[in-house]
Amino acid sequence: MYDLVVSFFRQWEVFARFPDDAPYLLHFLELVKEREGADDSSITGFISFFQGGAGTSYSHTDDDRAFLLPTSDSLNAIKVLTIHKAKGLQFPVVILPFITLTTFGASSGRDKQQYFQSGDDGLRLLYLKKDYTAVSPALAELYLTKEREYLSDELNNLYVAFTRAEEELYVFLADGKRQKNYLIDYLFDMEEMRPYRRQDTGIVLGDTRAVLPSQGAVEGGPLEGGGRVAPAFNDFTGDTGWAAKIKPGISDAGGLTRHAVRARKKGDAMHRALALIETLPVDDGVILSLARMAAAHERIGNAGEEIGRSLKDFFDNPDFRYFFEGGPGISFFNEREIVDGSGNTFKIDRIVVRPDIVEVIDYKTGETRYASHADQIRHYGKLIAELHPDKEVKRFLLYIDEGEVVEV
Repeated sequence: MYDLVVSFFRQWEVFARFPDDAPYLLHFLELVKEREGADDSSITGFISFFQGGAGTSYSHTDDDRAFLLPTSDSLNAIKVLTIHKAKGLQFPVVILPFITLTTFGASSGRDKQQYFQSGDDGLRLLYLKKDYTAVSPALAELYLTKEREYLSDELNNLYVAFTRAEEELYVFLADGKRQKNYLIDYLFDMEEMRPYRRQDTGIVLGDTRAVLPSQGAVEGGPLEGGGRVAPAFNDFTGDTGWAAKIKPGISDAGGLTRHAVRARKKGDAMHRALALIETLPVDDGVILSLARMAAAHERIGNAGEEIGRSLKDFFDNPDFRYFFEGGPGISFFNEREIVDGSGNTFKIDRIVVRPDIVEVIDYKTGETRYASHADQIRHYGKLIAELHPDKEVKRFLLYIDEGEVVEV
């Protein structure tokens, strides 16, 4: 089976014709090779497995998972998640292609219209069909209650979906053949949305970004000046020269090493733990618990103790500690989101509001300092100054690894 597929790929030059799909094609070959060790390694058996049929060594859930291409968390790639799986996560760009809002009666699945009622005479199953509510006031009241609960759940899901984006959110709305999407009429009829409507086809909030022209595959090998190299696969035996093929496409290969990825995760865990601390004093046991929680969230649970020590060192530093010491008329805000006049949202690590001064703080981890750090905190300060015109605004970068505070 495996040799047959390889021969097919070679004969039809599949890799050369579809170079962008090479990772998926290679993963498909891995599945074919793996199936050769199964009881039924015939073509018919593999097709049955491919279609999720019975009689394979995988459950139905594993059928779907087997065809997914495993990727590293550090890879700059699109992640496909359900709204439920996306809870608590944030992404720079979010695309919602299947958002709908329907009524309880039009919701898919008969189980949503089934209601179990417990009484002295046992358990009863009620079928909440809207047509029946006209002849039963009790069913009508129960139907209305379930409809409210259903709508509340739908709105909660919409809230979760719409708040996952950090910078850009794209929502596609379409009516189904059998179900009306009430979200379309609701959004397009909102008076607040009228200034942002683009005819009757879209609503645009905030600034739009210009789309950069894509760089297509280049024939004939390497480009002068270090351009992209078009990947080509003629067989599976020769030297693929992967280093030459992928090097031009990676701006910072050092950021993809295991050490760099772990360091980045530790930095994210530090941010997460600090966001949960408003003011001092904080018990060492609480600090360790927060560190373990943050490490587990970033999937580096074995780094909990190390992050705990880093947090303790952070608060032992008097320059850092100053921004967490409370007092009369002092307020603290962690991970506060600020929206500018164009609708763009920015999340500031920490804001300290004193009687006559507002301090804007941004945490930085890692050894490299960039000019963009200062530009970013200046922009944050400008936004805060618009909110507190009567106070002096100061901006600080806290370089955690170096234990240094830089006022910008």
